[in-house]
Amino acid sequence: RPYWWMPKSIATKEYLPRIRRDWSYLKRNGYQIVTGTGTVMKVSSRNLDRVERGALFLRQNSGSGNALGRVKFIFPNEHYVYMHDTPSKSLFNRTYRAHSHGCVRLQHPEAMANWVLKTDPDWNKDSVHYSMYKTSKHNEVELKQQPEVFIVYFTAFPLVDKDEGVAFYSDVYKRDSSDRSRFAKAAKL
Repeated sequence: RPYWWMPKSIATKEYLPRIRRDWSYLKRNGYQIVTGTGTVMKVSSRNLDRVERGALFLRQNSGSGNALGRVKFIFPNEHYVYMHDTPSKSLFNRTYRAHSHGCVRLQHPEAMANWVLKTDPDWNKDSVHYSMYKTSKHNEVELKQQPEVFIVYFTAFPLVDKDEGVAFYSDVYKRDSSDRSRFAKAAKL
């Protein structure tokens, strides 16, 4: 039941223009203007300006419409990327699934929670399920044993079930577009 503390870039580019046109958007979608410690502030033009400057934040309360779904997994990294559930389950039926601001949506978040908490004696499948689906309580769990997390970005990958060849994927982050055509030509030789 995570809160979503909206990054300033997303708030500024996507949400503040919408909120300035219709302040009721905040309440309808479970958003609040908050301080860094979570104190709820009044909705006002001045406070919206403070969100834009990064002095205040937009936070979405936990619940069924929360952008992070029912669980998020925070792990150390310089980009503040994390894994999370999503209320937009239909995205997993698409071939192209890069519908994110950089975080990783999980198709099976409850299975991930069970795996992450498997060595914690305070948690089992029933308590994980209860915490995700049966209570409205926001709960933070500090892992006793922290797994290592590696996120690897491949746009080309060897085909292991064939004698030779390389599969090429969309370069959604534009990390290697200058080399892509050269690699594609070399792979066709």
